[in-house]
Amino acid sequence: MVYRPLKALIEMIWKNLISIVRLIDYRTLLACFVITIVPWPLIWLGFIQPTKPVMEIAAVVITGLFTIALVVRFALTRHLFFLWTIGFMAIALSREIHFTGSDEILLIGWPILLGIALWRYDLFKSYLMNPVLINLLAGGFLFYFLSQTIDQRWWKGIPGEDVVFVRLEELIELLGHCTVGSAMLFSKEVRQTDT
Repeated sequence: MVYRPLKALIEMIWKNLISIVRLIDYRTLLACFVITIVPWPLIWLGFIQPTKPVMEIAAVVITGLFTIALVVRFALTRHLFFLWTIGFMAIALSREIHFTGSDEILLIGWPILLGIALWRYDLFKSYLMNPVLINLLAGGFLFYFLSQTIDQRWWKGIPGEDVVFVRLEELIELLGHCTVGSAMLFSKEVRQTDT
């Protein structure tokens, strides 16, 4: 039957996902919420004034530099994990350059790359079992999610939202780029006895 191999594949992917999720420390996610909340009053009261054009340029530069650095790290190590990370950062870079269809590329590409990591977990396990890497990736992706909720104006009822939403969205997205890029670039392999 066709369903038996598919069922086994889904069970394997689920098991791998659970083993990764178990490495996430809730304090990392809590810190991301706090870091998102702290700039809100500072922007609202005018203490910090990040501008959208500057933040957009910074996002392109940062994602571009992380992509180049990951290419160099892949060239030096030849580990498939870094080829996988290049895919993530290249998609983020294309999204920041605002190519036509780049939003769709991100919405399709990142889940596919996550699926590849879960499907071929054996190839990436030496990196994905690193709790520091997993926590930084979880925090970075939470920053991305929070920036999108701010961009979609989910927080309209909070005082000052109309003043801060564009600036805060760009700032939090930039934090996501820095967190994910740093986690991927500076990640290290762990041996089975290290975990």
